[in-house]
Amino acid sequence: MKNNKGFAISTMMYMILILGLTIVAIILAMLSVRGNILNKLKNNVQDEVNDTASSDYICEGIDTDGTYSVGSKYKCSVSNTEEYDFYVLSSDSTKVNFVMGESLTFGTGSYDDEDEDANDVVVDSKVAYITDDDYESGAYKPVTALKVLKRITNNWYYLDDRADTFDSINYSGYKARLLDYSDISNDIIDYIEDTLTSTVYQDNKIYSIADNEVKNDKLVSDKYHIVPVITILKEKIKN
Repeated sequence: MKNNKGFAISTMMYMILILGLTIVAIILAMLSVRGNILNKLKNNVQDEVNDTASSDYICEGIDTDGTYSVGSKYKCSVSNTEEYDFYVLSSDSTKVNFVMGESLTFGTGSYDDEDEDANDVVVDSKVAYITDDDYESGAYKPVTALKVLKRITNNWYYLDDRADTFDSINYSGYKARLLDYSDISNDIIDYIEDTLTSTVYQDNKIYSIADNEVKNDKLVSDKYHIVPVITILKEKIKN
């Protein structure tokens, strides 16, 4: 009788063990399936994000002769959901600098500084190139404009991160840079004057594009549009 009771207990313990192992196996199988699904979703997202293989183009010419003459118009895709008109500023043997055909559109959420009220910094997609607080702290560069530029263009993931310095501004990690005084030539100035309300920066001064007149010698108070400049390898451009 005792042997029968011991056998029954042993049998029950084995059944419980087998049941436990079965449950563990089912859980592991479910986790494996879930992991495969997540990996597939992640790969799909990565494929979408990296949808600019070497055979794809970022910019395509619109009525251009393929010589990258200043002012030539191109349609450029900066991400899988955003494309804009850009115009040639300059080029060399391997790359082309384009200026966006419109100013960036943004709201107060584009400026993030807990010490300042964004409503005082950003108005109607215009921004003080540098706030009074930044200027008083000794930052004589267009600090505020750079914050907004980086935040707005950060999702332009079709573009490579810049690694250059322009007019003493380090653009490492940026997707675009500010329009600079040195970008302006006689060939482009007439076009920009007619289509963009913008300014250019050099040596801590703001110049109007129309007549190269100094607008504000400290970059404070007045607010301006931001017009980005991007640099694209010629192999990524279709004429």
